This record gives sequence, structure tokens and C-alpha cells, in this order.
Amino acid sequence: MSDRLLALIRDRALIFGKQDFKLASGGSSNFFFDMRNLSFDYEGASENLDSVEITLIPLYTRDDFGEFE
Repeated sequence: MSDRLLALIRDRALIFGKQDFKLASGGSSNFFFDMRNLSFDYEGASENLDSVEITLIPLYTRDDFGEFE
């Protein structure tokens, strides 16, 4: 993960609340990461997709999908 992506997550997706946030697990936390904020931001989406692309490309080869028609 790039330093720029980490900075964008910290600046645009990390949210601290004065009250606890209710989590889907039933627990609570005084912070959470709202990655939607990053997904809708041009620079954040671009950095995020670059990170995913770097991670996923080595996992698949042409043989994994068979022949293309």
C-alpha cells in the first residue's frame, strides 16, 4: 500500500466520533473507516484501484480462465 493511499485513508476515510459508532457485529467503537468517502474521491479511487491492481495481477494467469474466444 502506497504512502499516499495511507495518507488519503487517514485524511478522508478515518472518522472519530464523540459518541461510539454501532458496528454491524453488535460492538461499538469510537472510530471507523468510511471507505465510501475515498471511493467517491477521484484521487482516492485511483490510488485504491492501483493498489488492488498490483495485488490481484500476480494471482491470475490466462490459464486460470481458459481460452478466450
